[in-house]
Amino acid sequence: MKTTSCFSLLAGLAICIAALLPANSNGEATSEAHSIAIAIQELSAQQKVLVENQAQIDLKIAGIAEDMRVARIFISRSGGKK
Repeated sequence: MKTTSCFSLLAGLAICIAALLPANSNGEATSEAHSIAIAIQELSAQQKVLVENQAQIDLKIAGIAEDMRVARIFISRSGGKK
């Protein structure tokens, strides 16, 4: 979840910087704004991939924790550690 807030902060910071930059009158502003918009889209896509990966990791950790819980139950029923 920390990575989600980090990338959200980064995307928000990029938007703020883009809004505060002075506009060039010779047409560079539109290409610069376009490149910033593309960068923000790429960051959003990367953030989506990271969130999906983190969800898969959390699911696997939960499965391992459940397996350990069951193993501890069986160990306690068999007389505990020796």
